[in-house]
Amino acid sequence: MTMTGLQVQPIDSHWASQVTTLCYVVSDWDREQWHQYVDSFPQVKSSLQSGKKRMQGWELFAEEIFHRLLTVPQPIPYEQLRPEVLWAHQLHQLIDESVDFGEMQIDCRNNKLAAGHGTYRLMEIALSTLPRPPRGFNPKTMEDQEAKCIKLQAQLKALEQTRDQLQREFQSASNPQRRQALQENLDQVDFDYQQIESQLQQAQQKMGKLSQTAQAHAEQVGESLANIFMDAIREALDSVTTFHLSMNAFGWGDGIGILNHPGNTQKKEQVAQRLSNDKRFRRIAEAAGRFQAIAALRQGAKRSKQIPDELADSTRGNNFARLMPSEWIRAAIAELRPLFLKDYADESLIESDFDGATDDGEQGPVIICLDKSGSMDEDDGKKEIDSTALMLALISIAQQQKRNARVILFDGQVRHIRDLDPYSATHADRLDLADLHYGGGTDFMAPLERALEGIEKTPDLKEADVIFITDGEADVEEEFSSQWREAQKEMGFKVYTLIVGTYIDVDVLKRFSDQNIFVKDLEDPAVHQVFDI
Repeated sequence: MTMTGLQVQPIDSHWASQVTTLCYVVSDWDREQWHQYVDSFPQVKSSLQSGKKRMQGWELFAEEIFHRLLTVPQPIPYEQLRPEVLWAHQLHQLIDESVDFGEMQIDCRNNKLAAGHGTYRLMEIALSTLPRPPRGFNPKTMEDQEAKCIKLQAQLKALEQTRDQLQREFQSASNPQRRQALQENLDQVDFDYQQIESQLQQAQQKMGKLSQTAQAHAEQVGESLANIFMDAIREALDSVTTFHLSMNAFGWGDGIGILNHPGNTQKKEQVAQRLSNDKRFRRIAEAAGRFQAIAALRQGAKRSKQIPDELADSTRGNNFARLMPSEWIRAAIAELRPLFLKDYADESLIESDFDGATDDGEQGPVIICLDKSGSMDEDDGKKEIDSTALMLALISIAQQQKRNARVILFDGQVRHIRDLDPYSATHADRLDLADLHYGGGTDFMAPLERALEGIEKTPDLKEADVIFITDGEADVEEEFSSQWREAQKEMGFKVYTLIVGTYIDVDVLKRFSDQNIFVKDLEDPAVHQVFDI
């Protein structure tokens, strides 16, 4: 399968042994990735166990989906498939016809978390329509019966070997008493053999009936899921897209706002776990991802007249279009390729960072003053969640533009200040800011004073931007307003005020704000004006 010009090959068997599942042969390395993912996400394990109780091989089918998303497993020839797994083969054929699954493969290739998330969502949707097994059908019973047959066959084999040994000894024995003892042993072995042979025939008959039931149920599963599987794939693709957007909100990805130090795979997995388990965190991440996608479009339009052809720096990621030549050398050398793949999964390959800045010189900081008063947390916290997501998107723009950022969280007082350097900020900074919320009253003076303090730290830098986000109303003293406007003339910064779902005295806004944006909520497209900084 070709992906953006790169031919993706199955993992060579010389460094990873192969394992057969239902319809595919996969590497031990891939299987270990899947088991690690399942062990890290309890809800995934629980879902697979529910499916296993209703369909034999359900968890193995999920594993195959994961492998198809992560790498390129080798299919087992049709004539070698067991009849009871043909339901999985039928669904794999549907997958082969799905354009959406092909897109999902591109989004998940060599990304364990994305492939795991896509597999879970697909299997969870399919599980909701999985037909109930027939009365008396239990995959565990079939497994136990198969194990019983294997055990009885092993016992027969051992008895055959014992009988052969006794017959040889009997033929060579000359002592009558010895020959009599051997004959008695042979008679006992023959008796035991007949008993076990009879048990095996009964077990095989029962196994045959169970196999017929399993095959009939497998055909029913294939027919039932075929009707909804394409829709399930489409929903899973949407979920994977949202997952990527959510992870991008905290500095992972190859779009706007990537971090120079985004953290390792373990930290990335911790964020993915929080996305699964923490509803507020997930809502913030999803909204931030959407805001960042919109911000990327606005910034792209703003910079479209420039061609970023000057290498300015290097960064870390897994964007093939920007990899440094040294990384392609690692990919080409067989001994180094496993490390290359690991760094690809960790998004820690060395990339070129081109200069595409639109300003003639270095810009001043981005100052974000975010209202965390109690009124922002009303109506299921929507304003608080969306405004926090907007803050993360603005931090991403500052990161992209190589500008310092200062975040000021306030209610009736300044509650928290975080200064973010574009070269040393980490995902932990964004995580901490996403978690903070308070609930007091509203005061404008204190955050504005700390905003001015942040700008005055770099008086030689022009074109700083202040984004003030609130749903409340407060006063700004005339004396401070004069000081504020004088500083604006000297240092050339601009102030955007975003007023959410309320009315603020315009006379107060005139004392500190240059552009006032009134919106009912943060889903209003007018909000996107702040992304033009």
